[in-house]
Amino acid sequence: MKTGLPLRLLCTWLVVICWVGPAGAQEQPVNLLPNGDFEQVAGGLPTGWTKSGDGQMGVAPGMAGNNSLQLTAQSLGADNGNVWATSPVAPVTGGKTYLLVFWAQGPAVWPKGADAQIYWNFRKADGAGLPGAQEYMVPVAGSYAAGKWQVGHFVVRAPAEAASVVLTIHVVTSEKNPATLQFDGLRLTDYQPPEPGANSRFYASATFGVGGDQITDPQSTTGRAWDLRVGKHQPGGKISGPLISDQEPGLYRAVLRLKIADNTIAKPVVVFNITGDNLVDVSQTAARTILATDFARPNEYQEFPVEFIRSPLGGLQYLVTWSGITDTTLDGVKVQEEKLLTDLDWVSLYGLPQSATGVKIGTGALVCHGLGEPYWHLESALRIAGGQPVDVRYFYTGAGGQPRLKPDFPQRVADLAPYSVVILADVPADALGFMGRQALRQFVEAGGGLLITGGYYGYGRGGIARSFLEDVLPVKVTDTWDLAATGAASALQPAKGVALPSNLAWTPAPQCLWLHRVELRPGAKPVLKVGDQPFLVVGSFGQGRVAACTGTILGKPAAGKQPFWEWRDWPKVMYAVIDYLRRGRNW
Repeated sequence: MKTGLPLRLLCTWLVVICWVGPAGAQEQPVNLLPNGDFEQVAGGLPTGWTKSGDGQMGVAPGMAGNNSLQLTAQSLGADNGNVWATSPVAPVTGGKTYLLVFWAQGPAVWPKGADAQIYWNFRKADGAGLPGAQEYMVPVAGSYAAGKWQVGHFVVRAPAEAASVVLTIHVVTSEKNPATLQFDGLRLTDYQPPEPGANSRFYASATFGVGGDQITDPQSTTGRAWDLRVGKHQPGGKISGPLISDQEPGLYRAVLRLKIADNTIAKPVVVFNITGDNLVDVSQTAARTILATDFARPNEYQEFPVEFIRSPLGGLQYLVTWSGITDTTLDGVKVQEEKLLTDLDWVSLYGLPQSATGVKIGTGALVCHGLGEPYWHLESALRIAGGQPVDVRYFYTGAGGQPRLKPDFPQRVADLAPYSVVILADVPADALGFMGRQALRQFVEAGGGLLITGGYYGYGRGGIARSFLEDVLPVKVTDTWDLAATGAASALQPAKGVALPSNLAWTPAPQCLWLHRVELRPGAKPVLKVGDQPFLVVGSFGQGRVAACTGTILGKPAAGKQPFWEWRDWPKVMYAVIDYLRRGRNW
């Protein structure tokens, strides 16, 4: 399982937040947009922001801090209701690429007659405006109508003549019922797309369309292409491509390959978008408008790259919209991976808080059941511990193959306050979501306990590498496919110097048939071993304690052999681990 398939994003700053990051945290990018957090207010309005239209602009409780921008539009007659909020001026350099990150929140049900966008309005050095293009419009509305804060981002290359930019947020509706959106945490930062790499991966070439025909074309990459003809097909026809849903979070480049009949018209031929699919909660977007005059020659394929960011938020798709000015043939789109990012990289890229203060640790246990969880006998161990409440989540595969927990894993560190220990029993890190992984890291850092077991979705395949949990564990993941058979040396044995419960019966010897090959981190302490391999390892992270069981319940034991999960004393071992995590014992 790759890291970050599903990112819901960091909301842990809804508790008391400080900006003290973990050791080695990356420097936060500088926000070029004045008062993008809307904390400066004068006369009930965010300082530097101006309103136009017949709607309302004001401040409301913030996502992070005290304030957010609130816009409300309402149709009071035959005409649409509109409200525009225009930002202060932000400096830019022509030709450079910029990243806009923003948070938005709307009602659980977005009005059908309403819409919302963010526009980039670039200006020359003398203040004169530059013509707008399709890639300078950010779709907002329905993606953020979920009754909760959600994040989006947009990558734009500034026009060569640009010296500054202002952002305009527009909410419009044809309905009498008000359409209200809140915005917070708008960050405009420099963004340096990676150079094309030699080992970029080829992901997609097939195309699917509405308003065109699939044809045979020996000049195309696959021998087939999508053809759109003036007079035969309607302008506005859309060609979409395969979902980008199972690649790891990182920096990517999409390359659109197409040809046209007439390259003399200085008008758009297509608009090429990379945008969120219907499996995600938020928009993640980059775009490019391609003019007919951008083509060197007619009737010859040409490639046009678009850099985009594949975040841990969900799947993506490409969308090509045809203007209808000239015959156009689309060969396909290939998606190139240029650089993979860790969860901590996203904290830096998005300018997000890194640590929380005021975190409370409770007495309960949160058990996340994965494949074969009953064999771990965790409930029996918790009954031995006695007294503390136990909550349970269940792992399943959601839409598009996305790993999920039901109910959802807590997405804020404040929501982990009832617990003293969290157990992930063969549950991939992806199932927690981006916010959940961040919340769990902060929970352990503040003094909570964490137990992770092995299995099909454990460790390497479980997406631990590059996630928030990577350096929380006392072991290092060595490979995606890290499961290995133990062979003849399969008996569990205590590590030297470890005080396990004295009443454990070690005959017949409990066996482990498959485990994860890992490396010990500095300060890690083995508790149980299988041959020379660590089976149960403990350590600390921040103020908390962590236990990693690399064993699995996989494999069929030989006749007369006792697998550890059938060992009658195994619940006592699990109890001892939980007792250690809760600081009832030391190892």
